[in-house]
Amino acid sequence: MKRFHRLSTKKENGIALVAVLSTMLIVSFLIMSMFWLFISNTKSIDNHSNAKELYYHAKTGIEVAEAALYANIGEEEKKILYSIMNDKDLVFEDSLTSAKIPQLPKDVKIDIKIEYSELPPSTPVTPENSLINNKIKITSTAFIYLNQEEEQNYQLIKYIDTSGINSTYQ
Repeated sequence: MKRFHRLSTKKENGIALVAVLSTMLIVSFLIMSMFWLFISNTKSIDNHSNAKELYYHAKTGIEVAEAALYANIGEEEKKILYSIMNDKDLVFEDSLTSAKIPQLPKDVKIDIKIEYSELPPSTPVTPENSLINNKIKITSTAFIYLNQEEEQNYQLIKYIDTSGINSTYQ
């Protein structure tokens, strides 16, 4: 019986091992990259949905504050509006939680602040400044608590002029 012997040189020893290890390294890197991409996309989608939810919660806060402002419409129109206009230091603040509004999720809180917005006399007159000067300012900030250390928030500001008809979101 004849044996075939392969002629080997010392340069070829271990080349298969190096090729397999480098291939495994490249495949592992690709798998880790795809996993990281999947995780980051999932977080991005969660953040987007949280931001959308927070926007609507903040808008709810604006509407609740406006309802409080216009609650006393009658013979003496807009009592609360005019009381804030006359007493420029008067500030209304409240926090809405699931304890006050059962429809709110337990991890959401809405802070509402109603105050008078007046710019100092030295402020230059610009179109932007005229939108916010001598107006009622409603600030609504919605918070969502993702875990014990992390939260997201969204803030809406609405300016209402003295007649209560025109309003501007910022």
